[in-house]
Amino acid sequence: MKAPVFVKIDKYREVEETIKQIKDKLQEAKDMVHRISEMKSEEEQELHLWNENLKQMEEKISVVEHSMIR
Repeated sequence: MKAPVFVKIDKYREVEETIKQIKDKLQEAKDMVHRISEMKSEEEQELHLWNENLKQMEEKISVVEHSMIR
């Protein structure tokens, strides 16, 4: 059988506060990672849209070029 461990109340409260601070920082980090992930997703969508617009412009220029040659 293990012997009981006695901890001073002030040390116990200090440890509790430290654990709370760590949990708060972990939540902040999780929130930040989530925001970065959302921003990255939005950025990828925007880049995809730009790429599609560039392709459309190339196609239109190609059509104009071909019509001028005829």
